[in-house]
Amino acid sequence: MRSVDSVILRKNLGQYVNEAFYRGDEFIIKRAGKPVAALVPLVDLEKLTAIREAGFKALQDLWNKNKSAALPSVLKDVTQAVQQIRRRR
Repeated sequence: MRSVDSVILRKNLGQYVNEAFYRGDEFIIKRAGKPVAALVPLVDLEKLTAIREAGFKALQDLWNKNKSAALPSVLKDVTQAVQQIRRRR
């Protein structure tokens, strides 16, 4: 993953967008030397969003399933759900 200063990115935005789209390059955008954002291919963002949504759905399912469950049972279910999500990656 490459870094780019925000001023340089602003001047050459089209070039960086093309590199992300066509080559799959990823960029950390820095301002005053500090990372502040990222430019990634849309397909990568969509994958990340799907993973995040699956995680939230799993948590909601666990919440609904375990509203009145004892803590050890809840911890077991949470551990299993986390393992399932990690295996999907």
